Amino acid sequence: MKKDKYIYVCSVCGEQSLKWLGHCPVCGAWNSFCEELKIKDTETRKSIISEASKKPELLSQINPTEILRYKTNLGDLDDVTGGGLVPASVILLGGEPGIGKSTLALQILNNIFNPENRPLLYVSGEESSSALALRAQRLGITNKNIYLYTETNLEKIIFHIEELKPLLVIVDSIQTLYSDNLLTAPGSISQVRTVAQELVSIVKTHKLIAIIIGHITKFGALAGPKTLEHIVDLVLYFEGERYGPYRLLRVFKNRYGPTSDLAVFEMTDKGLIPKPSSSIFLSSGAETEKIGRALVPVLEGERPFLIELEALSATSYYNYPQRITSGLDLKRLAMLLSVLEHHLDIHVGSRDIFVKTSYGITVDDPAADLAILMAIISSYYKKPLPRDTAVLGEVALSGEIRGVLKLPMRLKECEKLSLKEALVPAVNIRDQNLLRNVGIKIIGVENLKSAIEILKLSD
Repeated sequence: MKKDKYIYVCSVCGEQSLKWLGHCPVCGAWNSFCEELKIKDTETRKSIISEASKKPELLSQINPTEILRYKTNLGDLDDVTGGGLVPASVILLGGEPGIGKSTLALQILNNIFNPENRPLLYVSGEESSSALALRAQRLGITNKNIYLYTETNLEKIIFHIEELKPLLVIVDSIQTLYSDNLLTAPGSISQVRTVAQELVSIVKTHKLIAIIIGHITKFGALAGPKTLEHIVDLVLYFEGERYGPYRLLRVFKNRYGPTSDLAVFEMTDKGLIPKPSSSIFLSSGAETEKIGRALVPVLEGERPFLIELEALSATSYYNYPQRITSGLDLKRLAMLLSVLEHHLDIHVGSRDIFVKTSYGITVDDPAADLAILMAIISSYYKKPLPRDTAVLGEVALSGEIRGVLKLPMRLKECEKLSLKEALVPAVNIRDQNLLRNVGIKIIGVENLKSAIEILKLSD
């Protein structure tokens, strides 16, 4: 009888070892190695290869077919996924606890286009059937084809998937599932990887659609191995302020459509309501002048959104002044503050600086650089920016304002929301033909100093 082979896998980073180690040499974690059965050895792989029937095909001889999609009928969700959900695809939905992942999953089950009335399966490893039924009642779920199954054993779940052959399977969440083939606990690196691979295999075999819900670490990344994101077809992140009214659904990976796109929902007691207008990112007092506030049209995928940035520059009472951001990269703020001190002689090194975006939206568009600095300078001098003016431009280390992409589209969004003028990089307005249909006043700026003078922020 052949003896089973075991390896040891670090539950933090996935490093493998032939013997148990108390300290992981890769990530430095202590007591993180768990024993795992090595299922496929070299002989097994050779057997699989020798029996392989599928052969490589010439790309020029393959006839491409149009991808079939199933509409979710939930506002912009169909647009950001490329037109709907694709059969034989696996979707990874991540987000913080309580953000609305399970609510969105139930609403997708209820609204998905299902012309053949195939079964729809919700697998929960976290909630009981009665708790899910109560939530479904509150959300107004009326689809009669939805099945609930509360289980954490992977083999049992796969058995019922093969029995039902549902159109769509929801797995909530992958960190609670485990396979009998492994000795490690649910949620470990090896369990998450194995469970994900088995689910992908069953989805591809039966041409189903699966939405896998995943937890988020304290650093804002999906928990589990990075291979989890590599093997799925679509990665969605649900974000926003937990106690705020709006939720943002971002696309970070999409094999069948665009990436970096955004869908907006409002969380209510009846579930998530799609919100197509970008004006939700403006506070109720956006029509008034405020110290430390700037408006900037940013791009999310192919869509412009006019958002509100707020900044506060205050006297620090600490040995080390604080730099705190919400929705912005802290390192980018540090770089912009260095540019501010070096080129404008505005000394903020001894002051606390706080910068945040409205409703917790994450902004990584470099076009927001100029707006961030103008909001900080507005707070520093205690002078408000004009309430009907947008500010955009990437700030170089030299203090110059670099051009931005798709300026006409951004300015059209400003015009739609009744803004009167916009400060833009001078390099963007050299070709006036591109801006001939824009109905707001455009002011070009070469550098930070000219921007401050135009906005009348300095002493």
